[in-house]
Amino acid sequence: MKSCFAAVLIFSAVFAAGGEDFRFFNIVPLAIGKEAVMAQEMIEYREKTGNRDLLYCLSLHPEGKPAMQKVDRYIASFRAFKAALGDKDVRCGILLQSILGHWPRVDKEIEPWQRAIDINGRETRFCTLDPAFQAYIREVGRKLAAEKPAFIMTDDDVRSYCPDLECFCPLHIAELNRRLGTHYTSEEVRDYLRGGHRGDAVYDAFMEMANEIPVTVATLLREGIDSVDPAIESASCMAGRGQNMVATSRAMAGKHHPPMLRITNQMYCENSPRDAFAPTVFRTMGQAAQYSEIPFLLDESDTWPHSLYSRSAAGLHAKLAASIFCGLKGAKLWFVNAEKLGIPVSRKYTEILAKNRDFYPALARAVEGTTPDGVILPLFTRPYRLHPVECPNEQRYPLDSWVNSQFALFGIPFFGSTDYTLDRIYALGGEETIDRLTDQELKTLLSRRVLIDGRAAMRLTERGFASLLGCEAAPRNFKATFEVSATGQKFTNAKSAATPFLQKVARSAEVVTALGFSAYSSAEHQEAVSPGAVYFENPLGGKILVTAFEIDAAPSARFSDSRKKFLELCLDQLSG
Repeated sequence: MKSCFAAVLIFSAVFAAGGEDFRFFNIVPLAIGKEAVMAQEMIEYREKTGNRDLLYCLSLHPEGKPAMQKVDRYIASFRAFKAALGDKDVRCGILLQSILGHWPRVDKEIEPWQRAIDINGRETRFCTLDPAFQAYIREVGRKLAAEKPAFIMTDDDVRSYCPDLECFCPLHIAELNRRLGTHYTSEEVRDYLRGGHRGDAVYDAFMEMANEIPVTVATLLREGIDSVDPAIESASCMAGRGQNMVATSRAMAGKHHPPMLRITNQMYCENSPRDAFAPTVFRTMGQAAQYSEIPFLLDESDTWPHSLYSRSAAGLHAKLAASIFCGLKGAKLWFVNAEKLGIPVSRKYTEILAKNRDFYPALARAVEGTTPDGVILPLFTRPYRLHPVECPNEQRYPLDSWVNSQFALFGIPFFGSTDYTLDRIYALGGEETIDRLTDQELKTLLSRRVLIDGRAAMRLTERGFASLLGCEAAPRNFKATFEVSATGQKFTNAKSAATPFLQKVARSAEVVTALGFSAYSSAEHQEAVSPGAVYFENPLGGKILVTAFEIDAAPSARFSDSRKKFLELCLDQLSG
């Protein structure tokens, strides 16, 4: 295995990205009274970066009374901005940053429409079942289309959470009762869902209605757009809290355009590349697989709150490049070369995009048709929700894995896949991964070459797969101070209270490393305590390497040079 972090990216292309269709959408902040200044900044942005797509940012959730007054004022600003661009070679579109609203209402004068009610009983936004609000959404779509924008993108407020689950208003509860033939009150349904009920008729019916909220908004907007010009392209953005966005993306695209979706692979306010970058890349791979039916997936460039204090220019570039390797076909950028409250957004972003203006599309073309390489982390084939009421996003990748524990740190190439039959090395880590796989899926994986950490090995033992592992991984209170290979190479101790004891080793298995004990460093008396890693070729044809090492071991054990040698030893054993 090559010890080069670039290899993690170079060989981690999962889905093809078309170079000719590659697009960066730069969000332009609303600049009432300064539209001409902002236009000049965007002309400069176009000249330096080569990117043509601009989205003028309009927050059009209903505020004030009449609500349409705000809409007309903001659209007039877009009109002025577009006019100030003149005949420059740009595509000027609109980001509909809000139509429902990201947060509960705070203004005093509002339209007399039905307010949404969240799971905690609070009045929040307006309800999407109210006919007057539906007419408003449709009219907003019509008014935007009348300005002939090149593109319209909805932001992530088109969701069912504000920030908690909606909607429990009288309109939604009446519809729920109609579907179920019941007579529940809003309070009863809220108490019921908070009580942890899952997978029954009430829960399923309510969550289906919650899923319909973003689809309804997209459908109404598209109706308004199509009433003026069906040729206008449009896209959707996923929310951190919101349901699977395939249906919403298709509704927003309409009948004449392929759907486009900005995924939730943001990494706001970066702390360190080790802690955040690699898991974000893996999350991007997972979402690229999950939403592969959407032909045009976009990266969230995540400079929020749009300053170098949250995201360095180098970090932005690295993430954009990594996302292209994962198969994304562009990105939504924020305020590059613009001003925010009269203060220029750092031109470092402009410079890095200008420097790499030819690199990004060339990279997208180079990735197309490539075959990924490296150790495979299983991506899950079935929906799973971390907390069905609080956070219902479907998550198809393990939160903790070998990626952030070892592979990215040591430059081991990796990628995610839902194909469990490839002739590659797979890696299983942690209880969550095992819990998310069926017995048949585990049997398929255990017929391949597999690296398994201690916690995963214990869960596999509990589920009856010890005969395919070559040993049992069991909890036991024992002491170990070092790990040593058959050739005498020592590794930093990885023992914790949860380290499994590897027992009942099959006769045909090979003990690759052993856990040992000595009273102190370099003590004359040293004794073997337990196998540390066991290699076994099982009856299914699988080549299995079970380790007592845990992916969430202490940093002193995970991040040491000797642990890298241990990992190379394991992978060499599996690869032959």
